[in-house]
Amino acid sequence: MSAFLRSGDIVLADQGTSFYGMAPHRLPAGVTFVGQPLWASIGYTIPALLGTCTARPGHRGVLLVGDGAAQMTATELATVLRERIPAVIVVVDNDGYTVERAIHGPDESYNDITAWDWPALARALGGGDQLDASRVRTVGDLRAALAGASAHPERVTLVQAVVPRDDVPDLLAALTRVLGNRPAPAH
Repeated sequence: MSAFLRSGDIVLADQGTSFYGMAPHRLPAGVTFVGQPLWASIGYTIPALLGTCTARPGHRGVLLVGDGAAQMTATELATVLRERIPAVIVVVDNDGYTVERAIHGPDESYNDITAWDWPALARALGGGDQLDASRVRTVGDLRAALAGASAHPERVTLVQAVVPRDDVPDLLAALTRVLGNRPAPAH
């Protein structure tokens, strides 16, 4: 993702694997990064994409959001499409709340979600001819989808990037190891 970014982009990374995956990367000069790991407000970035890109016209929005977080505010995709916000939206499809699996255990059923077909949803929300939507499973396919986004900067590009369920970024894995080894507080 870092190699795809260009000066002037506004990058939003939702709480969870998207934030912890993007935060350690060096970004090109002039890129604005929006993330908030402290409050754990998953799902805020689709509306934040709309707000930041409306406030800064002429800047491309690049959103990284997990599938679980995106389901919380998915209807705002319709507004992004209606308002013709030029953006690249990467839905990291890891089959649920992987950040919670990393913190609270991989087998807690409350971290499971219903699988969505994100390209079909974006089309149903009114994507029309201003939308490029695809599902990718390899780095090569992701690069091709991002190249298509660069070739059509006026469009909304939605990429459903399917990754393994327990694919945890290095930073998040390190944090959960540290937190898991913390002694219990004294009472």
